[in-house]
Amino acid sequence: MITKKTILIVLALFLLSAASEAAKKTDEFFPLAEGYYWQFKNKNNKSDKPRIEIVKSQKMAGHTWYSTNLFGKTRWLRNAERGLYDAGAGTGDIVTANDVRFAKHLFQLPGLQEPGEFVEQNYELCGRDNEPCASVTYEVPKKKCKVPAGKFECIVYTINDSGTETIWTIAPGVGPIEYRYNNSKTEINKHYQLRKYKFKKAK
Repeated sequence: MITKKTILIVLALFLLSAASEAAKKTDEFFPLAEGYYWQFKNKNNKSDKPRIEIVKSQKMAGHTWYSTNLFGKTRWLRNAERGLYDAGAGTGDIVTANDVRFAKHLFQLPGLQEPGEFVEQNYELCGRDNEPCASVTYEVPKKKCKVPAGKFECIVYTINDSGTETIWTIAPGVGPIEYRYNNSKTEINKHYQLRKYKFKKAK
């Protein structure tokens, strides 16, 4: 016989499981752990094979921050409930309380994120005092994003900042799968696509 108590226990277990799964997905929006890496290829230059990797971590202000090599640039990152935060290059080889204080909400998660749903929103990406803010547009395409590593549900972020346009395509649970950079002043253009990724110690 199914009692009211049994129903309540089953319901509680279901809600706990759902909450744990949601937290797991949030944590893995941009997977961060020492040794994780993503191998890319330059669509316009086959010999150019850049790589993103997590090199170390540090506790600061109650959170774990990860030092990440983003195509040659050091950035300290951490996942949060609403996306990814960037504390910049840090101070020396560490991240300080002041760096964390001015951390940017780099990649914001859409309010609704369902497969095939189109969402387009804008926000300002601001950092330290007196620094100009960049304009960010993000969208969830109707179709999966295709790169050499496969097809993924994705979010596309376009960052416009003083004559430069940077487009990051992020697959939640996988991380960055495509990167484009266009500078109208220097005419430098880059187009990287994910070739493979492994969440283990980098060799």
